[in-house]
Amino acid sequence: MPELSPYGGFPERDRAGVANAMDQKQVTLSDDELAFMDELAKHEDEWVAILRNGDSERIVGSGQRLKEAKQSALKNGFRDVVFMKVPSSHKIFIGSAL
Repeated sequence: MPELSPYGGFPERDRAGVANAMDQKQVTLSDDELAFMDELAKHEDEWVAILRNGDSERIVGSGQRLKEAKQSALKNGFRDVVFMKVPSSHKIFIGSAL
């Protein structure tokens, strides 16, 4: 099996677009979405606190445990955040937007 990229797909689909696993439609990611995916890749196998602001998202805290990510976000001055466990790069991550 080919090595998976930190973007949740196979290297030939990296950054140019992410293939939808269900119907193989090509989805093009914006520069902001690609930058966010780059940030997520830095927090592999960690919990992250994500601040949503309109259509953009950014990581404002992280930790090996959810409690650590929450404390990190609070220390950075952010209370209203969403938490997510970033999967290991060897696992496939398929995200979607509604």
